[in-house]
Amino acid sequence: MEDKTKKTIFLIGSLFVAVIFVTSYAAFNNNGTAPASSSTTVPVGTPLSGQFNGATNALVENYTDLAYVSVTNRSQMSELNDTLGVLQANGTITFDPIPGNSTTYSALLSSITTYQLYLYLSNSLNSANVLVSGVAYVKLPNSVLYVPGGSSALVAIPNTTHKMMVKPVVAINSTIPVKMRAILTTTHQIYGIPLNLTLTEG
Repeated sequence: MEDKTKKTIFLIGSLFVAVIFVTSYAAFNNNGTAPASSSTTVPVGTPLSGQFNGATNALVENYTDLAYVSVTNRSQMSELNDTLGVLQANGTITFDPIPGNSTTYSALLSSITTYQLYLYLSNSLNSANVLVSGVAYVKLPNSVLYVPGGSSALVAIPNTTHKMMVKPVVAINSTIPVKMRAILTTTHQIYGIPLNLTLTEG
């Protein structure tokens, strides 16, 4: 009876260790290559200090497979439509007009990148009139200097890979100036909401 009890305890202990191992392994695998979300966990009730407005440079690492294409000269819409039609016919993209927008198409890319699409259209049409935009994965620095009321502090950027609209698109590995907005805690941590990133004009 005593041996049976020991075996039972050993079996339960083994199962417990196995559960811990599997849980840890799953958590580790969830930290893979997928871009992380733009938020961090802050306990409910944490005192907030207000909105943080910062500026920094970001590195363009990649784009999603969805691009937006338009021309500034409406007289070229027919030519743009024909050019995109050729790319769709050979399986490079699938494009559709944006509802309510007579000069812009959305293009789902199959065998071309967002920037390659821009280069192709620029060579096919007047490059000055072609506008290609897309959602980019950008890498921010680990921290940004914050100067509230004359004093300065470093704000840590959680999960430094973020998504933002880039218009017009630039080549991968390009550096772009960005503005960021977030809510800060009194300890200069970014509150648990996504960062708002926009391209710095000019």
